[in-house]
Amino acid sequence: MTKAAWLEVNYCLFLHRGRQGGILLRYPEELIDRIAKQTDLVGLVKQYVDLKRVGVSWRGLCPFHAEKTPSFYVHPEKGSFYCFGCGEGGGPFKFLMMINGLSFPDAVRELAGRVSIDLPALSHEKVPTLDGRPLKTVLYEVMDKAQEFYRHNLWADGGKHARQYLTDERGLDPQVIKHFGLGLALDSWDSLLRYLGGLKYSDRTMEAAGLVKPRSSGAKGFYDAFRDRLMIPVADPENRVVALAGRTFGKSDNPDSPKYINSPATDIYIKGRILYGLHQARPHVRAGGLIFLVEGYFDLISLVSAGVKPVAAVMGTALTPYQLSSIRSMAKEVHLVFDSDRAGEEATKRALPLLYNAELNGRVIRLPAGHDPDSFIRQFGPNAFFDLADKAADIADYYVSRLVKSPQTTLTGESYLVSQAAEILAQVPDGAKSQYLRNKLAEKLGISKDHLEIKGGPPKHLGPPPTATRLPTGPDFDPMAARLLKHVITHPESAPTLKPDLKEIWPDDRTKPVFEAIVLQLEQTSVLVPERLRFDDDAQMASLISGASASGRLHDAQESVMLAQNLIIKLKSQYSRKVQKELTQAVREAENAGDQELARRLLAGKLG
Repeated sequence: MTKAAWLEVNYCLFLHRGRQGGILLRYPEELIDRIAKQTDLVGLVKQYVDLKRVGVSWRGLCPFHAEKTPSFYVHPEKGSFYCFGCGEGGGPFKFLMMINGLSFPDAVRELAGRVSIDLPALSHEKVPTLDGRPLKTVLYEVMDKAQEFYRHNLWADGGKHARQYLTDERGLDPQVIKHFGLGLALDSWDSLLRYLGGLKYSDRTMEAAGLVKPRSSGAKGFYDAFRDRLMIPVADPENRVVALAGRTFGKSDNPDSPKYINSPATDIYIKGRILYGLHQARPHVRAGGLIFLVEGYFDLISLVSAGVKPVAAVMGTALTPYQLSSIRSMAKEVHLVFDSDRAGEEATKRALPLLYNAELNGRVIRLPAGHDPDSFIRQFGPNAFFDLADKAADIADYYVSRLVKSPQTTLTGESYLVSQAAEILAQVPDGAKSQYLRNKLAEKLGISKDHLEIKGGPPKHLGPPPTATRLPTGPDFDPMAARLLKHVITHPESAPTLKPDLKEIWPDDRTKPVFEAIVLQLEQTSVLVPERLRFDDDAQMASLISGASASGRLHDAQESVMLAQNLIIKLKSQYSRKVQKELTQAVREAENAGDQELARRLLAGKLG
């Protein structure tokens, strides 16, 4: 095994290390080396980053930090990547672990599946299983079979009424219907249950995939989660079906029934992490550096069928930082095409700080009153849509124009404008980005930018903004750990992401007792009550806790959990860089001392 491969394997093992009975979990090094050599690293990275050839290497925007000038390189001959901006580097396993938050064994399994290499079972590893097989493998498989069943139903004799709805009322061509894999859930309580049961899938498997639900009132058995609905498959970046959406239509389309029923979160699907249709839109987004974001499934389907290709949908939920991170390496500009109602305006407002944090240029396409993208494109066509796109307003300009027209401004005047603008600024923590946005908002609102100054204290005319609590600084405080603690205390529902095994990688500073206190409280009560965290002997930590617990929320429950998970990934990455630096130094010292055996053992991870 090459030295580079040794470093890659050991680096990944340190990043997501697991021990049971003192035994380090790992696959044979020769097998890992073979998987790495057979993996097309450029092809893997291209699924997430827009790469362009530069000599023998490939270059693009780093997916691990915000940058405007490409400094991320992939070297296919070496089988490695490196970013000169943030210093992240490694091979295919490291890339997959960081981009998708996988453990090392999961990354090995993922890449082994890509290159059709069978893996032996790890005798000491607790791999989640279902019916005796790897959990995720079974879930991907059963979701594919379910989608196949729904698609067959749509084109069978019993699907005529659904096909007529799609072609006559939705105006969709049959080829478009097939392209998006649309299907039909029959008006039956157990048709899918019986079909999958006939293929030897257990009720437990179907329930884990969110396809069936247990009967209520103590009755035994299950029933189909989707009945008498059009079915829309949701795919991940690998084009694997991970979720489904069922929409009412025809006689089932009534106010008493929810228009959409969506798959619950599962082990292969986390809401807010996927943009619907992005895997198909990717080449078109890269070609123009532009993406249109819509809210709903049929908004996207109608736009694509009309010739608007670089489009993805947030699936009716709030736009999340994770979704934006998935497009940041492909697009420089995001056009929001939300509904022209109050909910659409609120969604646009929430998107403003997210786009600035992701360093994406945001613009807003204003649809006529009463229209959504689906109805507009079907009535006026693609040329009218592109005309609106040409006139799209800068998102900050749009926000200000809506703000000054708000009827509340007549009651509270400048104070109201300042408070609303400060609320947005408080969600942009980066100093340079916040300063730029502050100046822009002040100019558009016609008020002094000093009134929006939040760095040195609260805005004038206002009390302290929700996020005014300062993080502790100095050698005794790791900034990333303090930031994670503040986030968790402000959003207690994200506290369970702080698992006890993080203790091994947590910085050994004054944040550690707070982390341990949170973990202990979760073990005892399963919930975090920030008021019960007492650190009266540490004024700075007490201030952090009290300030964070009193701060206003910035994210909904689902988004706060995802943000906590992302911060944990960064904390682990920070730890792994520290360990890797120490490992590299130890190897160098051993080699300089002529102790090749010690150097080999260090690289093999066989010490300790």
